[in-house]
Amino acid sequence: QEYRAVLEDDALNAEALLGLGDVQRRRGKPEEARPLFERASRVAGFEARALLALAQLAVERNDYPAAVAALERALTFDANPAVARYLEQLRALAPPRP
Repeated sequence: QEYRAVLEDDALNAEALLGLGDVQRRRGKPEEARPLFERASRVAGFEARALLALAQLAVERNDYPAAVAALERALTFDANPAVARYLEQLRALAPPRP
């Protein structure tokens, strides 16, 4: 509820978008989490975190190509070595792109 109240006042509050998205993901509602993470990914300074959340959603539904794409974008905002290693692991699972 607190996240929703914050978003009523500030629809682009990335912390609230990410928090509510994570709540929805944990409740098993990825279809409600995804647009929240997508909105957060357009807020300066929160791109990488939101894209990591989108990658996690994709992995949870075994959509490895989407996870790879999200992680590749995340790395353009934050060259985190742990994310780069995770990306390489997922690339091994993802079929090659056409």
